Amino acid sequence: MRKRFKPRGYTLIELIIVIMILGILASATGSILLSLVSSFELSQNKNNVNFIAQRAIAKITDEVRQAISTPDSLRLWVSSDGKVLRFYLSEDYSDSIRYYFAPSGDDTFLYRAYADNSGELVPSFVGKFVDFQKGSFSVDSSGVGFSTTGRVNLALKVGRIYGTEPDSNTFSTEMYSRNYE
Repeated sequence: MRKRFKPRGYTLIELIIVIMILGILASATGSILLSLVSSFELSQNKNNVNFIAQRAIAKITDEVRQAISTPDSLRLWVSSDGKVLRFYLSEDYSDSIRYYFAPSGDDTFLYRAYADNSGELVPSFVGKFVDFQKGSFSVDSSGVGFSTTGRVNLALKVGRIYGTEPDSNTFSTEMYSRNYE
């Protein structure tokens, strides 16, 4: 009678070779996956930076368009360091709006204060998505003080610190008050 062949399983060498092949495949795909995740995070940070800047610019632009022009003490005004923009929506002195860049911890953010209230971040959720907002205001042609034309310039740099380098974009915009003659 003939003996039947019984399968015995895998040898140790075969198992080691399979594990080595799987390790090589895992390291190759692992670096690709890490690269994809890193690229996604970088792309997400850039989108957040652009979104935050657009929201801040839209908020300021909407309110500057409504600023009044007279009397002189109520005109658009920028501080001598370019960090504060103040204007009024009516001739009532309690109807003032201030936008200003101020430190918050180790970073700087853009704030908005109405009348005598303390400032709030612009936009309010900015701290969740970016690490800093830096910039300056100017009136008319790169000046400070009171505006005579109703024009405000804003230079805004928004960024997220990613790794060792901040990933940031700089935005510039020019706004006009509708109420200036």
